[in-house]
Amino acid sequence: MPSIAGKIFILGEYAVLGGEGAILAAVPERFELRPAGDQALSFHPESPAGRWLNTLDAKKLKKISTYKFYDPRQGEGGFGASTAQFALIYRELHPQADWRQAWRAYRSVTSDEPLPPSGADLVSQWQGGVTHFEPKTEKVQDLSTKIDWGRLMVFSATHQSARKVATHEHLKQIENLQLHNPASLMKRKLKLIIDRGLRAISETQFETLGEALTEYALTLKHFGLEIPETQADREAFAEIPGVLGAKGMGAMQSDGILVWTDGQIETREKVLSLAKTRNLKLVCDGLPKNEKGIQ
Repeated sequence: MPSIAGKIFILGEYAVLGGEGAILAAVPERFELRPAGDQALSFHPESPAGRWLNTLDAKKLKKISTYKFYDPRQGEGGFGASTAQFALIYRELHPQADWRQAWRAYRSVTSDEPLPPSGADLVSQWQGGVTHFEPKTEKVQDLSTKIDWGRLMVFSATHQSARKVATHEHLKQIENLQLHNPASLMKRKLKLIIDRGLRAISETQFETLGEALTEYALTLKHFGLEIPETQADREAFAEIPGVLGAKGMGAMQSDGILVWTDGQIETREKVLSLAKTRNLKLVCDGLPKNEKGIQ
């Protein structure tokens, strides 16, 4: 069955909307196309996949109709379901396509949105592993073996209904930040942190990468892009000796949290215990070394 990885942003959400680079990782809760049976394939008409379906001729639609979409998170969201839908359909119709072709097609069907998505999610999921993606130059760098990603613990909060973010309010707030303006203060600050994170990865500086994660979270908070629940989680994890950094993920950092540790068993156990008390679900206890992309 065709499948594709989920994704997380390590550094770069929001900045990438303004054309800056982002560091992302594939995670192992895989989305799939499965035999449809009596359940027809359907997506929201305004989703990227729904829009793409509207461009297809009858022959291609017939081929795709033999599938249904499987979401391991059962609609909880936050880990790339929307881009997975598009990528899997595109790959089935264009089996020889690479990430760049899929990314351009994705961008073409979302270009008329008020704040078009970067498509960085799709690139990460398509490629697998840990990647640095630059939309402006269309370059992808593989960071999978540059540092010990086993220290990164990933938790989801999308099952918590209190954390849901109103899309229209979120989009309005982002528009006010003018991320496409080269003079955007927020974008410039985030880029400096991303660059610092990249240097830490290339030079295997564990503490510096942790500091970059926390600094990124604090910068988003400063600009009103972190919900109070995530702030409370992040500050609680920071109290654990051996936690080198933490940040939220997703819109308003509401989808979950990343915790970067010193790699010690004691630290890991304390992080897991705290996550349980805060109703956070473990997604990855260390990133997989070779999580595959689209297959």
